[in-house]
Amino acid sequence: MKFHTLFVNGELKTSNETLVSNLELSGNFSEVLSSIKQGQQYLTSLEIEDIILWLDAICTSWSDRQSDVQQLYSNQGINFLIYWFRKKHLLEITDLALRGNRKFLDGFHTVNGSEIKLSAQPRGVVSHWIAGNVPMLGMLSLIQGIITKNANLVKVSKDNLYVVPTLLASMAEVDVRKSNGQLIEGKKIVNSIACIYYPSSDKSALNEMSLNSQVRVAWGGMEAVENIINLPRKFGCEDIVFGPKTSFMVIGSEKLSNLEDSKKIAKKASIDASQFEQQGCNAPHTVFVEKGGEISPLEFSKLLSSEMELTSKRIVRDPGVVPDVGKILTLRAKYEMMGEAFYSKGLEWTVLFSEDDKGLAEPCYFRTLFVRPIDDVMLVENYCSHLTQTAGVALSDERKEQFALRVTAKGIDRVPDIGAMSAYEVPWDGIFMIDRLVRWCKIS
Repeated sequence: MKFHTLFVNGELKTSNETLVSNLELSGNFSEVLSSIKQGQQYLTSLEIEDIILWLDAICTSWSDRQSDVQQLYSNQGINFLIYWFRKKHLLEITDLALRGNRKFLDGFHTVNGSEIKLSAQPRGVVSHWIAGNVPMLGMLSLIQGIITKNANLVKVSKDNLYVVPTLLASMAEVDVRKSNGQLIEGKKIVNSIACIYYPSSDKSALNEMSLNSQVRVAWGGMEAVENIINLPRKFGCEDIVFGPKTSFMVIGSEKLSNLEDSKKIAKKASIDASQFEQQGCNAPHTVFVEKGGEISPLEFSKLLSSEMELTSKRIVRDPGVVPDVGKILTLRAKYEMMGEAFYSKGLEWTVLFSEDDKGLAEPCYFRTLFVRPIDDVMLVENYCSHLTQTAGVALSDERKEQFALRVTAKGIDRVPDIGAMSAYEVPWDGIFMIDRLVRWCKIS
């Protein structure tokens, strides 16, 4: 197996992406595998709250606007990752995912006062295939791999070779001292992680990485994730797939009773639609607006366009992002003939409206929203499937629960309020990932 080693033994190997792209592949896979397994020994010696304390210290370090990480990735979603690293958040999600007691990660503990004792043991080597379009999201699975005390092997995309390795190098520099004086050493923790690169066409490399995994985590489009899950694997290997899904918004007529409230919804919608250039599976593309409110679907489209303009100045597009110019211009021209098109002077954002449009729009990404009138929001259930993830809503409490029961039965995983669609929550894609990264062991 030939590959580039980008990060191993707590160190960044090279940061020259052009050089890496031109080099002949090399590397010793057995050595990399051995190094992360050896690094895992230190990780398993720590208590879960030690690891969370360390991640919280990283959160503080990265929150500094003058930090190298902020300078590099402030426009690529680093601040959502900082939110994820907060101690309060990590304590909550580990308890939620682990039968109410994160201490199961540290040893055997009784269950609900019974004589049964459970322990959550790491599965071993967790291999992550991270998508190139939003590499920051791949950090979510990696962090959960660390929390569960697994060894982690990350295959990055050529499109973003150094986002994850650079973040890991920064994490290696963070140490934290507990109240009892014990030092939690960042470099020793990240010794349990390696980042590598090889072409996705290299079947030999894919097979070897797969066969040495106890868990395979795949991020990406349909073809990419299917290629990974169809690779040969060991018996008992766990697969966790974050594949291609789409999301949408639903706005009930009862929430469009006046201009002020409608503007607030439009503002929140613009924020959800401006994260990661809609590349995440939780990003909205279609906005269903129920008829019968004081503000019509067309009027809401105009409000939304005004808010998209304001948000484009607050959430600035990363300079490295290259929009699909041809597709955006074609859609704008099409809707100017068949409906209404509202858009920025450049390619910053686009809002498209037609009275005749039905169903879910094909995503265009790059802050492009399709507003579609609907007679009854409950009819949206007809457009839901296992390929739809999040339905952001602006509905009354009573209608929200009724709507949620119907759409989750058809495949939707999340029903947050509009404005909270871009939060990365637990469970995600219908699963507790932390639970899938451990083996449950029992003493009875």
